[in-house]
Amino acid sequence: MTSSDGALSALGLDSIPSVPAPAPAKLALPPASGGEATNADAELDEPRLSSVAAIQKRIKAHTKKIQRIAGYEGQSEGLNKDQQAAVASKPGLEAAVKDLTEFQKVLEVRPLTAIA
Repeated sequence: MTSSDGALSALGLDSIPSVPAPAPAKLALPPASGGEATNADAELDEPRLSSVAAIQKRIKAHTKKIQRIAGYEGQSEGLNKDQQAAVASKPGLEAAVKDLTEFQKVLEVRPLTAIA
């Protein structure tokens, strides 16, 4: 396992489905004349949109876990071992949400470029 595999695992990205690359024949540069968007342009955005949706899903799952943990922290009585482990994992979940949110912003803003 490489260090990047560990980082992806820590962010919960190991379960994001891989997105197949578009076929080279479908890659096209945007029209130089500023004309209408073509089907090829829309196909270029599909992998990015799929990745953004997967990241949003992971952020939502982590946020729900953080909310559940906040409830554990508010309990006045003792916690069982699973609940204690969940409370201990809260900083990692918060860091993952922060990193995923930043990555999501990059994917939403960065224009997808075609290989000429």
